[in-house]
Amino acid sequence: MCLAGLLSASCGTEGIDLHPVLEHFKVGANLPIGWVELGPHSAWIARVITNDEICPSLMVDSAEVHTTLRAKPNEHFPIHVCEATISPHAKQIHLGKKELPVPKKDPQRILVIGDTGCRISKYVKKAQGCNTPESWPFPSIALEAARLKPDLVIHTGDIVYREQACPEGDHSCAGSPYGQNWKTWESDFFIPAEPLLAEAPWVVARGNHEDCPRNWEGWFKFLDPGHYTEGHCTPASEPYWVNIGDNQLVVADSSNLNGKSDPQEVHRVTTLFHQVEKISSQHSNGSDRWFLTHSPIWAFEDEESGSQPGEPKLTALHAAADKTFLNEFQLALAGHVHTFLGLSFDDPYTSQFIVGNGGTSLTPLPDKITASDFGDRKIKNSTIWNDFGFMMLEKHGDRWNGKVYDRRGQVVISCKIHKSQIDCAKVTEN
Repeated sequence: MCLAGLLSASCGTEGIDLHPVLEHFKVGANLPIGWVELGPHSAWIARVITNDEICPSLMVDSAEVHTTLRAKPNEHFPIHVCEATISPHAKQIHLGKKELPVPKKDPQRILVIGDTGCRISKYVKKAQGCNTPESWPFPSIALEAARLKPDLVIHTGDIVYREQACPEGDHSCAGSPYGQNWKTWESDFFIPAEPLLAEAPWVVARGNHEDCPRNWEGWFKFLDPGHYTEGHCTPASEPYWVNIGDNQLVVADSSNLNGKSDPQEVHRVTTLFHQVEKISSQHSNGSDRWFLTHSPIWAFEDEESGSQPGEPKLTALHAAADKTFLNEFQLALAGHVHTFLGLSFDDPYTSQFIVGNGGTSLTPLPDKITASDFGDRKIKNSTIWNDFGFMMLEKHGDRWNGKVYDRRGQVVISCKIHKSQIDCAKVTEN
């Protein structure tokens, strides 16, 4: 049964029957699974997960395109991963009877979502209820988001969170797979994300939960846009760019940062930012530039940090940003903090959206940031949504606006975006 078939429902999440979704977790993903990513230099990459020993062919318009083996099966991932580069002039892509989404040259609706997995970890006191939509809403959020027909999906990272067994006697997560294996990736991502994978191409940032000590193998097999080497984890992949219409998006890997601001870490991030600067300047067409990385450049202490909630968190990303080019970017997109935050400054400096409320148990910020500045910069606008949801960026003429949706698909925050300035406000209920 295909989750995307549930999209025919005509009302909000409360009107969607999620029982078929939950049943789908019991029987496993409907293989083969196919999707499309945007990779370095805006390459169109089609990926397929299959049980068949021979990689399938795609029909691209009227031509047959053979996929090649990316990752062979092993004990923990007993599936084949295949891929093919698709012509940017393609009009249709078919995997058997399934139609895969074709990238649009000038996307008008960009869905941003992040931190979506179900959290069962030694770092939290209570396991998240992976078996209950109220506790882990990513399956229903993905359904709601797909119904809005995005042209592109941007995931800000942190995909797999099931790192240890569900505690004995906890029925809310009983039977959940865990660890670095196909069953975990299937349950935490590929089954619930199926409607969005079928609806639009993806750009995915690597989160710290996909770093080398954690879930690197699935990341490189499935989602990393670069070359895969069996059994090898790259601590930090090279940054790359993709074009989004008139905008340039640069994607950087911050998965291995330690969250501190010691000199060694600042040096590492400064080197990364110089790489980003070089890539961006070489391929810029004078358009607006956006920056995507998992860890936020400007972060605040949350309620789990042990420090004063809402106080600026001085990390290497922030320290390096002040030393480099980053003000040449109009907008930064990040996750990592399990909430939504829109942040802009008085001067024409990069604004930031943190979108990390896609399903992983929340780590709320205070409802209002009381700090008036962040380092040397005056905060102009900070808007927080401490609940589950996602964001849609919508293009109107030569400008972008943003809407933040809750888990039921209702707009809760509206944002105006102009160059490096964002102005967000909560939507009042009628």
